[in-house]
This record gives sequence, structure tokens and C-alpha cells, in this order.
Amino acid sequence: MIFNSLKKIKVGYFHKYSTVLPRFLFQDISAVVGCPSAASLKNRIYGVKPLISMEVKFGIDENGEPYYTYIFDSKNFHKVENIHNAIDEILTVQKVKNKCVLQVLQFVHLVTDDKNLEVVLVEPVNKNYKNCEFVTAAFLPYGWIRSINASYIQTSNREGSISVNVNKNIYRLIFNRPVVLEKIEPNEKIIRYESTVFNVAGFLKNLNNIYPRILKTRPKKFLK
Repeated sequence: MIFNSLKKIKVGYFHKYSTVLPRFLFQDISAVVGCPSAASLKNRIYGVKPLISMEVKFGIDENGEPYYTYIFDSKNFHKVENIHNAIDEILTVQKVKNKCVLQVLQFVHLVTDDKNLEVVLVEPVNKNYKNCEFVTAAFLPYGWIRSINASYIQTSNREGSISVNVNKNIYRLIFNRPVVLEKIEPNEKIIRYESTVFNVAGFLKNLNNIYPRILKTRPKKFLK
């Protein structure tokens, strides 16, 4: 056998909406279709599209503070305060080792009851950035229901820039097993656990030390 025939794992996903980010901005996650020779990757690669089309520049200013500027797609989006409020909700920057890191928040959350399922976050097929690198990441969603965001870090002192389009993926999710990915409405158990782990990485450095205690609060089963 040269291709795996592993059983599909059930995975749910949901978005966190708000009055600033209404539901109509969010698109469904879709499978990324490859060539026939990539049959073993079927049901393992999915694409996520951004909420608003825009071009963003970011860096460190003369005072040593991180910044970003943007130009959004005014052909398809109104020039109103609501759009600026939404973009400010989506974009964040921080200074890491004298480089600016830009995050484009997507508010996508994965839910699974499989302890061994791993997801890897990788850049889209078509490169959408300059003077920066896409930050690749991997984690086990079983114990960490978190927003999965696109991050970029400057590669030099030059200003970084990215271009995102609502018709193109901003990143891809690659699972270590084939999955059945379905959009869900989070139940009370999921919402409670998500609030337990919310922003834990923003407070703690060594997550492996705290997670055994957090996992004790996780229900045995989230999905039907």
C-alpha cells in the first residue's frame, strides 16, 4: 500500500461573531483540491478566506513601536466607520525581538474529540506578502479551542506588506489524518471550555506546564 486509508475523524468548526464583525463577513472553510497523485491528502487540506480584502503594511516606527497601516477594497466595501472598526478588530501587531509581528485574526475555532489529531497552519499556495515571512504553526485542537490566525513577521528592518483577498485563501489547514469537517453551532460545553483557554498563550510561556490542569476541565465529548 502506498497511500493511507485511515478512518476519517469528525471535526467541527465555528466562528466567533460580534457586533463589530457580523456573520456575513465569514465564509465557510473549503477543501483544497489537488491533483490525482495527491489522493492521500484528500480530506486533509482546507483553505480559509479572509474577512475583508485589503493591503496592509507594518513595521517598527522611529519610536520603536509596532504599527500597521491599511488600504481596504473600497470598490466592494463602503467607506464607513464600521469597516475601520472591523479592520481594527481583525489586525493586531506586537514587537518581538525588534521585529514587528502582524496578526490577521480569522476567529476560526476547531473542535474535535480525537486526542491525537494535529493541524498545521501553512501559507496559501499563492504568496501574498513581501519583506516578511508567514509564521507556520501546529497544535492539537482537542485541548485547545482557539482562534486560528494568519501571522507574519518582518525579515529585516524594511516595512513588511501583505495583500489579502476575500476570494483567495489567507492560509491552509493541513490535518495529520483525513477529517470530516463540518460547521457547527457551539453548545454550552464548547463555549465554556473555549472561555477557559481563551488567550492562555497571551499570559503564559510554558503552556505544557499548565495544560494538564486545564484538560481536567474539558468534557469527555463535545461532538455528537
